[in-house]
Amino acid sequence: MATKLIVGHSVNDLDCLGSLALARYLYPDHTPVKSGRLHPGASKLYTLFRDNLNFASIKDIKGLVVDEMVVLDTRSLDKIQEYLQVLEQTPCSFEVWDHHCCEPCTIPGARLHEISLGANTSSLALELKNKGIPISSEDATVALTAIYGDTGSFQHDNVQPGDFEAAAWLAEQGASLTVVRKMLNKLNHSHQQELFHSVLGNLDSKEIHKHRILFSFQELPKQLPGLSAVIEQVMEVEDCDALFVIFKLVKEASHLIIARSSSQTIDLNSILSAFGGGGHPQASSALIKHSHDIPVLTHLNQYLQTHLNLGVTAQTIMRPVQPILETSSLLEASLFLEQINNSGAAVMNGDGRLTGILTLRDIQKGRKSEQMHAPVKAYMSKKLVTIVPETSLREIEQLFYLNDIGHLPVLADSQLLGMVSRKTYLKYIKKEPSPIQVV
Repeated sequence: MATKLIVGHSVNDLDCLGSLALARYLYPDHTPVKSGRLHPGASKLYTLFRDNLNFASIKDIKGLVVDEMVVLDTRSLDKIQEYLQVLEQTPCSFEVWDHHCCEPCTIPGARLHEISLGANTSSLALELKNKGIPISSEDATVALTAIYGDTGSFQHDNVQPGDFEAAAWLAEQGASLTVVRKMLNKLNHSHQQELFHSVLGNLDSKEIHKHRILFSFQELPKQLPGLSAVIEQVMEVEDCDALFVIFKLVKEASHLIIARSSSQTIDLNSILSAFGGGGHPQASSALIKHSHDIPVLTHLNQYLQTHLNLGVTAQTIMRPVQPILETSSLLEASLFLEQINNSGAAVMNGDGRLTGILTLRDIQKGRKSEQMHAPVKAYMSKKLVTIVPETSLREIEQLFYLNDIGHLPVLADSQLLGMVSRKTYLKYIKKEPSPIQVV
């Protein structure tokens, strides 16, 4: 008699576990199967909810004839070989639920359900919500933990409104935020805390194509649970565009790279795919086997120097210059700023030289003093902080914060090329991230 199964990718992570928990409601006649290996965070969650989840194991499906297989959180045939190789034959039908929309589907003939969301679990939760299918509070808690985990507590750039909608629905189903917080508590073990301080104490900072990249090399006897949590904690306290931690696993004669990015323009999935790994644009890893004598850190550094595109600079986000003459009146300047819908403008003299910045705040001072016919020169700020086209986004941020200003003129050879304001900066960082910035 043919069997129907639900599986996820090998080494189930939190998102995979949450997807498995919810898929049972959409496919009640299918048997969910857990991987032979669980990610440390997923293992902790599964242990707590083992009685409720009660998934089958690889051993339980050995030799079975499977008619239909539902695949979750991956569309790669290679990532489900763990299940396929123990079956009597390849299933006749595949149905895939996966949120990695930019990746090709290599499962032959698969019916693909894809929604671009931060967590795959979110797509299944929304499907259950739309179908009006209630779930238990235990499964809701597992699913909500998965969504929080895979979206970085809703801070990753791939988070969509649907992830919030899914989380709200799971809360209505009785998900426990107390349990979610406990499951995502990062550094529970002494070895994690020790490693956290070791990574912090051995950080090497490099500027690569206008990106601030941090590296740390750590030697461990073997792979330990909770390494990703350590890296994420380091990212929370370090101001960088990306962090790469290379673990040399002595007993396994291998290297493990775990990387995290806070930049929209660094795609870690693309970078670490070159080392046999992958994941998400902002969170990826790679296990390099049989690499005991290979200088992995050197190779990684060289790869980034060659393949990482130039980071965001002033030239990327500056807007065209629309200057005001210093001899214009405050009234004329006020009408001009209203017309161009800007909060400030560069001020130039008759020779075309930048002499100051005038903002709406400066105009307000003149209005209170009933001096709207006074020249701009009398009220403009003459203390200029300027940048060049190559100034990085990180440097721009620091100049805004340190100087408490809202406008940075962009100069090259004393010529005014453009303006970076708080408005243009915010517009950039709020926009959708570029999907790929490496070649």
